[in-house]
Amino acid sequence: MARNLERMRRLVIDAETACIWSVRHRHTRGAESPDCRTTLSLRREGTQQRPAITFSGEP
Repeated sequence: MARNLERMRRLVIDAETACIWSVRHRHTRGAESPDCRTTLSLRREGTQQRPAITFSGEP
């Protein structure tokens, strides 16, 4: 669990707004084609909602 906590970062926007964010990179090896993805997770401090944006390694 400590490993996941180390990945979390805090972004202070102004005196009243801060967000927690993390970036994860993943490779999946499939029989047909390998998959490479980077995911950005972002949540406002004090909330549980966590939108995520996934970027594919393909053009």
